Amino acid sequence: MDSRIKVALRCRPFLGSETNKRRVLNFTTDSVVIGEKKYQFEQVFDDKSCQSDVYDFCVKSLVEGCFEGYNGTVFA
Repeated sequence: MDSRIKVALRCRPFLGSETNKRRVLNFTTDSVVIGEKKYQFEQVFDDKSCQSDVYDFCVKSLVEGCFEGYNGTVFA
């Protein structure tokens, strides 16, 4: 079982009121660039990612570990 802490980011779609604003936002699979700043994560889920993608990467192994007697926590 992988016991490392994982930090993932899921980006929501822009709201209608936000689409008119000029924002510089770029995604890769492990980072987000906002303007000049780059933020690193184990995984970045864009606005097109589904719930099962997030579950499979972030939670599935944690739940399986709980059935084997390990403790786990998810912050959302």
